[in-house]
Amino acid sequence: DLELSYEHAAGTTPSRAFVRLSWKTASSNATWTTIPASAYLRRARVANSSFHNDVFPGAADAARSTVTATSATHPAATWVDVGVVEVRDSCANLRSDVGPPTSDSVAVVAYGPANTRIFADIADLGNATYRASLRADVAGEYTLMAVVGREATLVALLSVAPEDADSETLSRTAAEATFVGAQVRGSPWMATFEPGALTAATSSATT
Repeated sequence: DLELSYEHAAGTTPSRAFVRLSWKTASSNATWTTIPASAYLRRARVANSSFHNDVFPGAADAARSTVTATSATHPAATWVDVGVVEVRDSCANLRSDVGPPTSDSVAVVAYGPANTRIFADIADLGNATYRASLRADVAGEYTLMAVVGREATLVALLSVAPEDADSETLSRTAAEATFVGAQVRGSPWMATFEPGALTAATSSATT
């Protein structure tokens, strides 16, 4: 085996530097044959070329974020978990897989019978995952929507504000128009809230 090492240490015209390796047999009339560079050159890592780089998730993207409903039916008149929202970027990376912790604006609203409108409580579970819980005192079928983003969260809050609230109340139709680009995958979804256990305080008798 023959090993040839070459290092270009200095010079103003490095593009003109070259190494050529040739061989021939012991025959007197043999000619030199150039060995191609691919046969004896190997790549060497430049000193200090390795470096650490963290690639953080991008901004929240509603189209790639998801919501998973916990159940299609829930008892009314009690607090229940209705869904879990995962906030992801445009490449479906969870927003806080790496890098500093993130806190996104997430809202879940429910629209039910008799103009019932509920703004769910949101619990940050870490790793860009959020649990939505709510209490529906009116039994019936509800349409639930999960949105991400500050503007959509504010609109969601206004859409469930009481009619006599100081802030402007938005209709469900107006809210849905804003939610078009802010709803996560899996939203909207339906859930039925069934009458809960019998209670004397809310029961009545007629004679």
